[in-house]
Amino acid sequence: MREIKFRGKREDNGEWVYGYLMRCTQCVTQELSVCIGSEFGLHEWVIPSTVGQYTGLKDKDGKEIYEGDITQLILPNYEDYEARFFEVAIKTSVREKLICYEGFEPGTAKVAITGVVFMWNGFDLFPCIDDKGISDNEKMNVIGNIHDTPKSLENWWREDC
Repeated sequence: MREIKFRGKREDNGEWVYGYLMRCTQCVTQELSVCIGSEFGLHEWVIPSTVGQYTGLKDKDGKEIYEGDITQLILPNYEDYEARFFEVAIKTSVREKLICYEGFEPGTAKVAITGVVFMWNGFDLFPCIDDKGISDNEKMNVIGNIHDTPKSLENWWREDC
């Protein structure tokens, strides 16, 4: 079972905090105030737009992957290597044509799947497993997130952006 936890940037100093998402009733100064707490009852006020859930996935170095992370995947091509950059999200993606189990009619179906996707070039890509049993996320590195490094994904690797 996937561990349910969140992270968010503190309202006072912008540091990341990790724990359980809580809607606090005391000292609420904003309608959308959110805090992240630990099992010890401690909590930190966080900026609501920075809250991201842990996906249950880890990168190739064992680092936890959260919503809003940017991951990098190095793909070998014919002449050298190509780097691709993905924004991580948990969302519902509609697939127009899924092949049904043999013998079912019709042979294909339109489905909506909710889960972790790696957004790239306008596509929502689900993590796939190769012929050696290794998932895509285990080949990626978390290189940042959309809150700390607001570069466009197309220019993520360029230092001058």
